[in-house]
Amino acid sequence: MNEGSRQLAAAWSVLASQWLETRSHWRDAVALEFESHCWDELYQQINELMRAAERLDDTLSRALRSTD
Repeated sequence: MNEGSRQLAAAWSVLASQWLETRSHWRDAVALEFESHCWDELYQQINELMRAAERLDDTLSRALRSTD
């Protein structure tokens, strides 16, 4: 994992922790709507981004090794 991916993972971890804390106090219909329409989508997109970044890092590493 490269530095950018580590930073993204760390930032996501902080945000996810903050969401869990917020969600423990925010229990109305708006919270459910936010979670289902915004948070869940963001979670999915971040996971896809992390996987794509890992694949890109692997591809770049292989490319650099092949030029040595």
